[in-house]
This record gives sequence, structure tokens and C-alpha cells, in this order.
Amino acid sequence: MSFELQTGEIVLLLGRNSSGKTTLLNTVAGLLPVRFGQVLIEDRDVSSLDTIGRTRSGVRLALEGRQVFGRLPVKRNLLLGAYGRGADHKVKKDLEWVLDIFPDLRDKLDAFAWSLSGGQQTMLNIGRALMGDPKLLLMDEPTLGLDPQNTRKLINALEQIRRERQVGILVAEQSGMFARAFPERVILMVGGEILFDGPWEQAAREGKLTEIFA
Repeated sequence: MSFELQTGEIVLLLGRNSSGKTTLLNTVAGLLPVRFGQVLIEDRDVSSLDTIGRTRSGVRLALEGRQVFGRLPVKRNLLLGAYGRGADHKVKKDLEWVLDIFPDLRDKLDAFAWSLSGGQQTMLNIGRALMGDPKLLLMDEPTLGLDPQNTRKLINALEQIRRERQVGILVAEQSGMFARAFPERVILMVGGEILFDGPWEQAAREGKLTEIFA
């Protein structure tokens, strides 16, 4: 497979279970080795870099399954996302920005992460990734287990991120509701290969979506 993601673009990576979505995200993030080909960030080949090297190159991954540090307070979870930025004066500003995007977390800063609801843990997971000031944000099935209300909150959050920050966002998903919210570009994966790359309406017109949602 081969594709590009532009700054400020939200691209949805759609596919059924075992289609290769998580493997692709983990490979880009450096959790899995690149066996063939290249991963380029701003035309720089980062294929040989480990996970730490990828994060320093601006790649952040919001893992599937609301993986938070349950025994740490919410604020500490968020600040861990800024690890490696040192005394960056922007960290405090970015914390306020993340709390503006996910206001449900503002009153929970001193609460342990394990005490949050499922939707709040999803927000915390993504907020922690944003605290790394990414150039490329990877999200693995963020709507998993979310009700429609929290899915809508997440959609609104991504729209705000796109308006306010020049971040490329690649979201692996199975949710039709989420996909219809960002119809500009979808990549359909089947069996580890790209079946289609283009607008949602074109994919529907050509009957490609039946491979994913039938």
C-alpha cells in the first residue's frame, strides 16, 4: 500500500476486523518494524527510528481500548503526553487547549483515571497524545464502545483540532456515523491492502462500502 496524508487533513482508515488497520498504525508509530518500504514524515525517512524516535519526529498514537494510567490523576496522565518537551513554555498553553477541546476533563484533573467513564477515558487517551504537539496523530478505533452522544463529542473535538492546529490525523474506524462526519477522504482496507482511496460519496457510488459495512 502507498498513500500520503497532508497537514490539516483528517483521513479515515476503514475496514473490518483483521483488515490490517491496527498493524498499519502500529508500524507508522514504530511499535512494529518496517519490513519493506518507507515511512516519511515531512519528507524525512523515519523508517529506522524506534518508537521514541518517531514521537520526537512528531508522531503520536492514541491506542485502542482507552489505555490510560488508571492509578494516576487525569492531569498527570495528560502531562505524561508532553514527556520529552522539557520546559517547553507551550506545555501549559497546550494543556489549556486540550481541556478546551475536552471540557469534561477539566473538573476531573485531580481524579484518578480509572474513575472516569468510558467516554472520558477515550478523551483522556486522545488528549494525552495531543499534549505531545504532534504533526501526525494516529487514532485506533476511538469510538469503540462509545454511545452516540460521546461519538458526537469526539467528532466535534476533531473538527476543532482541524480548525485550530495544523495536524494530520489518520483514524482507524469501523463506525459509519464517524465516517459520514468526515466524508472528504476515506481509505478502505481489505486483507491488508487498499481497496479504495477517495471521497465517501465516490466509494458509495462505486459500491466499495459493501466490502466494509455489508
